[in-house]
Amino acid sequence: MSSLRSFTINCTFVPPSLLLRAILDSPSITQLSIHDTPMNSDMLEYLRAGVTIESLSLTHVGQAVRVGEGYFLPKFGKIEYFVCEYRQYFQERVYTAADAARSLIQTLSPSLRYLDVSGSLCAFPYLANPLCIWERLQTLVLTGTPHPAFHLKAELADVVGAMPVLTELRVLFSPRQSNESLIPILPTSPSGKTVLGATSAVFSRLKSLAMSNTCNIKGVLVHTPSLERLAICALFNHPRVPTALNVGDVNGLLDDIREGGFGARLRHLRVMIEYGVSKELCQRVAELCPNLLDLEIEQCGYQAAGGDDSESSLGYADALAGLTRIQQLRVGIPFRRQEASADGQSDSDSDEEQDQGGEAWRIERRNGAQVFAARFPALQSIGFEHRGPIYPGSHRYVDEWLDFEVLREPEGVELVEAERSWYNYPETWRRSPILADNEA
Repeated sequence: MSSLRSFTINCTFVPPSLLLRAILDSPSITQLSIHDTPMNSDMLEYLRAGVTIESLSLTHVGQAVRVGEGYFLPKFGKIEYFVCEYRQYFQERVYTAADAARSLIQTLSPSLRYLDVSGSLCAFPYLANPLCIWERLQTLVLTGTPHPAFHLKAELADVVGAMPVLTELRVLFSPRQSNESLIPILPTSPSGKTVLGATSAVFSRLKSLAMSNTCNIKGVLVHTPSLERLAICALFNHPRVPTALNVGDVNGLLDDIREGGFGARLRHLRVMIEYGVSKELCQRVAELCPNLLDLEIEQCGYQAAGGDDSESSLGYADALAGLTRIQQLRVGIPFRRQEASADGQSDSDSDEEQDQGGEAWRIERRNGAQVFAARFPALQSIGFEHRGPIYPGSHRYVDEWLDFEVLREPEGVELVEAERSWYNYPETWRRSPILADNEA
């Protein structure tokens, strides 16, 4: 295995210690992922110091997080996934898995550049532990539901403060219950300092920040003057549907961006909102963040609205006119037709439109894309939201995007419908195609 660079394991039993030893002894291995797999200390019997893993991902058994109301893996829509015997057994043994995760993280910490770990496996005090050497860590991703004692004796500021070269932080926790208290990002003491002495100043070096609706985002962005990428996502555990930020929350977020003074630095912004995406909101985003290259404003639970289609597109294009450098744009404009059923028709298609193949919802979005492509000369991709078909065996609809690639030729602009894509949690910035294997 001298040429092995990446190893991912997903199994129903604790991996044998000899297997892990063989993998980690490979001189070329740099990436290790243990996903939906039981762990205990026995598997680390031969773990030694000096192993140079650069990327480590640890996902607890049965972690099933839904992002917004968009596409998700069909396995999460089946009861068999959740009642599987091994998942029920090992989900209850989280403390055993957490002990193994902490030992593995501590041993590998000196070489890590990227760490993705379920919150249930590693509380903040362990990540802020001086025994962990974070001299190279650049990206920290926290997923799933947080550890029951995640913030006792240490807070997130302590964790970030212990990682001197960290530039990307994703706090993508999902709530256990809908009425759960928000997770604090900033120090909670009135003094502005944690028990270990960290302050909000540690967030000032972050260039990329993603937070979920489980986080208390109020005031956070005042302390992130170096930010270039920002994402606010709505998360919940399957099979429940998450609730995104409301209009007031998003306006508060924009107020913090203005106070933080980094709006002009921001290049990538992704926001999920609970209610309709308004022209006023789009205009405010364009005014505060004029140099955006990538913008996505998603309505979590897409709904259509009345009105003339082309006029709606023109109005939103006018509202976003300040984004003269925009290259990738997705916006949940409330078009008149909202969904494609399994046969391709929308509920509002007229007889004439059904004669055209039931594609009226698609045609109006293509017309809107033409408006945006003509208005924004740097635009390379434009996408609009719609309601997708019901999942097989499910009562739930999904939000989907109809994306178009913008090809600029000497003879004019051509729109090419792009393949379906999604953010494969916990990925936040880059989309990947929805493969046929995913649908199996």
